[in-house]
Amino acid sequence: MRSQHCEIAWRRRTEGACGSTAASSASGAIGPKTYRRSYGTRTNPRVAVNLRDHFPHPYTLEDGEEWLRAALVQDPEVNFALATDRELIGSIGLKLGEDVYRHAAEVGYWLGEPFWSRGIATRAVRALSDWAFADFGLLRLHAYVFGDNTASMRVLEKAGFEREGVQRRAVVKSGRVLDQILYGRLASEDDE
Repeated sequence: MRSQHCEIAWRRRTEGACGSTAASSASGAIGPKTYRRSYGTRTNPRVAVNLRDHFPHPYTLEDGEEWLRAALVQDPEVNFALATDRELIGSIGLKLGEDVYRHAAEVGYWLGEPFWSRGIATRAVRALSDWAFADFGLLRLHAYVFGDNTASMRVLEKAGFEREGVQRRAVVKSGRVLDQILYGRLASEDDE
């Protein structure tokens, strides 16, 4: 790992350190050239197996360009690239709740395999969560994890999320029937 310092930039401000990576909106530092360098990270089947099917696999350059176009016009900004100064290494974002769920949001993320087991995902989830509670006035965040993805469960637990339940046989991914684990984190009274 190179530098132990970076900033998670949510547009024009910074939040916390995250190792040698940064998260930025697509309107920030991530451009097509950076995106092309990271192509191998996004096409890895070991990453795709733990993501929902709307994350294409194989992931083409056109898929990436479509994601960048959508991210450039998002309002509010809720999807961010995780990147080194040279390449995209992952992504993190929120799906804001609507109607009676308007004070909650779902957290989703992925990280390229060469960057696993470095604490990057944990720091990114923690920083995104703190920012989401402060900026959106949310009462809770939640995330769903496939039952065999123990690494992602550890990420969430280290980021302050608690296991709330199991939805048995809720997911069919690549022909496998899996349980889905629900994790949640509540806003502290200071955040409300």
